Amino acid sequence: MARPWALSALLGAAAVAAAVGVSGGAAATLNGTTVRMATPREVAGPFFIDLRKIRRDVTNGRPGVPLYLNLKVLGNCKPDGSGCRPKADALVDIWHADSRGVYSGLPNEGVNATGRDFFRGALLTRPDGSATFRTIVPGWYWTRLAHVHLKVRGAPRPPRGSPAGRRPDDGFVTQLFFPPPFLRRVYATGAYAARSARRGDGGERDAYTATVGTDFELRGDGRKFRALLLAPRPATEGWLRANAFAVPPRWRLRQGKGGELGYVASYTLRLRW
Repeated sequence: MARPWALSALLGAAAVAAAVGVSGGAAATLNGTTVRMATPREVAGPFFIDLRKIRRDVTNGRPGVPLYLNLKVLGNCKPDGSGCRPKADALVDIWHADSRGVYSGLPNEGVNATGRDFFRGALLTRPDGSATFRTIVPGWYWTRLAHVHLKVRGAPRPPRGSPAGRRPDDGFVTQLFFPPPFLRRVYATGAYAARSARRGDGGERDAYTATVGTDFELRGDGRKFRALLLAPRPATEGWLRANAFAVPPRWRLRQGKGGELGYVASYTLRLRW
């Protein structure tokens, strides 16, 4: 087990770029060389709901800095992440907290969000293995780094000799994380900056102070954090149009009325199956 350390000590902006590159994807840096690897798994956590709701835009109109999560799913990869092939028609689910750190679908963080489905959705991958969602930069909640959950499922045939009625594999589950300097900028704006939430320890927590060492799931595993780290870059009107997303009217952009272009975060999942 790696020792805990603070995010500020772990990675600066330059190290983030060196570790994952512009496009993102499972990688580690050894002696200055970026080495690919199969994408690490992470737990689904307690908030997964199998809605299978196919949609690109999962925001339900809720506030937050726009994030276009541009995913590519590769399958049949070797342990070192090589030899992959695009995985078409895989079902990709995403789910994450809103700008206040609240998940939809059930009571949490002092909010009863039962029956709601914001920031939940699924897409089938294209022939090249790609799937792109419109969402927001997620908020945070105590004991966790800000993250996006992912689940990738196909319909694999049961192995020969398996018991009749065996359920198909439940798929690949992981979580994606964000560079600390990026989150500090985002969390100083809009709905994020106004946040002040009471936590279970009875204290007021109104600042994002999570570290790899204090994250309940990572538990100090900096190698896994780096492999699952996104590298968001500013969205452009050209990128939005090329990917069939609406571009906010210029007057909304000028007046700041919910017209931010937001960020694009690309990530390649390299799966063993």
